[in-house]
Parts: sequence; structure tokens; C-alpha cells
Amino acid sequence: MTSSQKLTFAGQDITQAPYNAQMTIKAKYWWLDGFTFVQWPTSQTSLVNSVSYLKDWVISVTLRIIAPDQRRETMLSSYNALANLFNPMNGEQQLVFDEFPMSYFMAKGQKFAISDESQSPYIIELQADFGCTGPAYSLIESVSTTDVDTTPKLVTVLSMGNLNAAPRYRFIAGQAYNGAVTINNSVTSEQVSWTGVLAVGDVLDFIMDTDYGTPYTVLLNGNLAISTVNGPVWPHIPPGGSTVIFSGPNHGTLEIRWRDRFLVGQQSWGIPTEVMLSVDYGRPTLGQKINFIAQLVSQNGPLAEAITIYHYVNDVRYNDVTTFADVNGQVEFSPAMNTPGDFAYYAEFGGTEQYAPSTSSAVTVVNRANSRLTFTASATSVSVGENMKFSGQLQWWNTVSNNWEAVTVANEPIQLYYYASGGGVIVGPIIELTDINGNFSFTGSWEIIDNYVYYVKFPGDGIYGSAQSQNISINVT
Repeated sequence: MTSSQKLTFAGQDITQAPYNAQMTIKAKYWWLDGFTFVQWPTSQTSLVNSVSYLKDWVISVTLRIIAPDQRRETMLSSYNALANLFNPMNGEQQLVFDEFPMSYFMAKGQKFAISDESQSPYIIELQADFGCTGPAYSLIESVSTTDVDTTPKLVTVLSMGNLNAAPRYRFIAGQAYNGAVTINNSVTSEQVSWTGVLAVGDVLDFIMDTDYGTPYTVLLNGNLAISTVNGPVWPHIPPGGSTVIFSGPNHGTLEIRWRDRFLVGQQSWGIPTEVMLSVDYGRPTLGQKINFIAQLVSQNGPLAEAITIYHYVNDVRYNDVTTFADVNGQVEFSPAMNTPGDFAYYAEFGGTEQYAPSTSSAVTVVNRANSRLTFTASATSVSVGENMKFSGQLQWWNTVSNNWEAVTVANEPIQLYYYASGGGVIVGPIIELTDINGNFSFTGSWEIIDNYVYYVKFPGDGIYGSAQSQNISINVT
């Protein structure tokens, strides 16, 4: 996935609390051909020509949990919540990728494992696999209802998907009938036939998909009636327009329900490729230039195709450079790391008609900064019971501009301490959190006359270093 990096499972948006997770690379789609897993994209012909109904599909995703408050306890809580959501015991649930918002898989969690926890105490990467029974369903159900007044009756249907859909055909008898009921599709030439007795008002269902019951069954008034079925090539609804041909009673109602099916995740049908990304220095000093090298290869050797190097900040993708690789399949990119933070970089090859797309593993760059605390008081002499306010700002040193700048990350903890100037016990910490501009404040009053000394500390967070302010003396009278 390339934009908002989100999936929804069982109605839960995993980018939101308590999960706090996002996808980091495109999902990978696999299907089981006999006993061999084949990665999608693959040959469309070999996939569609298979006669098996229940394809064993596996969808693999890489997820990153980032605790919004940068606390390991929050990250572990999110991990447990996600593990419970993906528990296979929950059964099949709707799985929706925001890249394909109008379609869904019926999927069940299969694998949930940690792939990387070395980036930060509050960041963890996971590998999650889902098992499902085939390509994606449209979120919109298509329904065609036709009055049968002659036989054969021709009904035109239209599918907007790119793969055959498996419908439910329901006939409600308008007359007594003894004989064969046949349904055929003009494009696929698939046909199914049932022979039996119908009374007025009887309901005959031909079910082909799990959305409507046990697939490839016939029900008469809700009871199994498959013993006289002649198949087995049941009539799917193909992409585009086609005609359903109904033969049987001269009077009744024919209802056709289906969901369009989609081969989502399809990018190309080409030769598999691999793009790799490396960096010469993963922990630069602020303002230092580092050198990324991306290399694109296939079974035919290096590829001189376009590669994009990009990174994420606060879940937003930023494309750094898109350029053609040289004859060795390499692209070099040398940015100056002017902003503190933990950055995950990727290289991506979008694919061509000949070569399939690919995305590299993440390369993490950790960029640290020195910090300081400004600290002021609204007054330095107050009376007992009088309120006053301390305020300040958390700042970082920009080595490029040679200036102190506000830390624009909310919820950084600021610790207030104080003691009586005569040598009393240090009280604290009293904790307040910064706003998005690095500002903080404390408000209080005093009940005992004395001289007090106040100061604040920032413990550091792995990106910004620890800091302590100057002391402020308060005279309480």
C-alpha cells in the first residue's frame, strides 16, 4: 500500500487506538496451486482457468506499531490488542485495504509474529498473514429481479469486476411444475440443471458462494435438494455484460444476487524483481549528509529502471527522489539529515509490462538533537494562598540554522522539582506535557511562608536529549 497505509479488519481501523498500527509496504498476495504457493501477480490465465472453487489465498502484510505517547507500555498494549483482533478463533471477518476501498476479503488471521523490535523501545514491526477463500468481494451487492412470463427467459446482467462472480439464483414458482429447471450463461457456456416438482410459491435456490450458504448446493424451500442436480460447471457471472438463460416454468420470479469479484493487488504480470536499499550511516549527527544506495535486480540481472526512494513522517509518505538506475541497477541519494527523529526509508520499483513491481525492506535512520528548557515564573514574590504560573518551552538545537527551535512534538513529559532554599527535601517530579509547539506550564499556590527554589527537567526520549532548566527562586510571604 502506498498512501495512508491502512487496513480495516472486522470493522476495526487498525491505525486508531488501541492498535496504533500502520502498513509499511504493499500487501503480498499468494494463492495455493495444488501444494505450491505462487506469489501474486502471476499468470492470469493459469489462475482463472483453474477449476477449483475454494482457492486457498494468503495475504501477507508488514505492520508497524508506534506508541503515540512514545511509551513502551503503550506499544505492548497495542501489540496485545492487535493479536486479539487477528486471533484465528474469531473466524472469517471482512478485510478491507484502503487502496481498494470498495472491495473486501473474507479472511481469517493465520500468522502474527514480531519481525523487528530493534528500532526503538516504543516501535515494533510485525508480520501478519491472513487466509481467505479467494479474490476480493465488492462491498456493493448486485441484484437482478425478473418476472418470468415465458421460457426460455433471457436476463441481461452486468458485472463491473475483473473476475467471474459466484451468484445465488433464486426462482419463486408462479405455477405448479414437474420437470427440469435449467440456468445457463451465454458467455461462459456454463450450465446447471435441477429436476423435480414445484408447487406455487416454492422457492428454489442455486447457491454458488459462501455469502449465501454452502457453495454449490440447491435448496428447495430451505431444504437440501441436490440429488437431482446435473452440473458440475455452474454458471458464473463473468466480467462485463452477459445473458442468463432460464428454462423451466412459464410463470414465476427469477432473482439473481452476486458481488463482483476483483483481483486486487494486481500490478503487472512480469518477471519477479527485487529492490534493495542500504545506507552508509544509520545514526548521523544533525545536519550530516548520508548516502543511500538502492539496487534493482531480476533473474536477468541488474535493471536500469526508475526507482523511487521515500520515507514516512507521522504516517505521511514523502517521495525523496525518483530517478532511473544506472547500468548496474543502482540509484544513489545523499540527503542532509536536518530534522531530528526516527525515519524509515524505502526503495520502490513500480513495475513495467516486462517486470513485476517490488519494494525494499525498511532502512531506519536515527537522527538525534540536543535540547534545552526555557523556564520563567509569572512572579518571584507571592503571598500565601496566591496563585502563580510557571511556563516554558522545550527546544532543540538546529545545527543547520544555528538556532534553538521549538520541539513540535506534543506530549513530551516535563518534570517540575522544588525545595526550600534553606536546604529542604527536594519535592517532585510534578509532571506536565508539552503541547504541539513544545510549550508547557504549571500553576500553584503556597501555604507556608518560605523561600523556594524551582527548576524543570526533560528526561529525553531517544530523539531529543535530556535537559534541565536554570533555577528560579520564589519568595512566599
